[in-house]
Amino acid sequence: NQLNEKILNVSQKNDQLQQENQNLNEKMVAMAEQNQQLQQQVIALQQANEEMNNGFNVLRNEQQNNQNEITSQITELTESNTQLSNNIDALRNQQTNNMTAITS
Repeated sequence: NQLNEKILNVSQKNDQLQQENQNLNEKMVAMAEQNQQLQQQVIALQQANEEMNNGFNVLRNEQQNNQNEITSQITELTESNTQLSNNIDALRNQQTNNMTAITS
């Protein structure tokens, strides 16, 4: 009778362990699916990040090109202003010479 009781206890324990094993297997499958979804999200985020980096690089290059163009235009304007200033000085000198010639 005690042997039957022990067998029953072992059998019940075995059933319980099988149920726990089944539950763990189901959790493992669910976690594997979740892991796959997370991996796909990581890939999507990496691709989006790469696209953003490419976009930033394009913008950075455009900004550098614009800065170079602005610097070039400033240089041209500075040279032009210098030439105009020199022309004004020459005209003032000519005007002074003309006034001197008229009054003498």
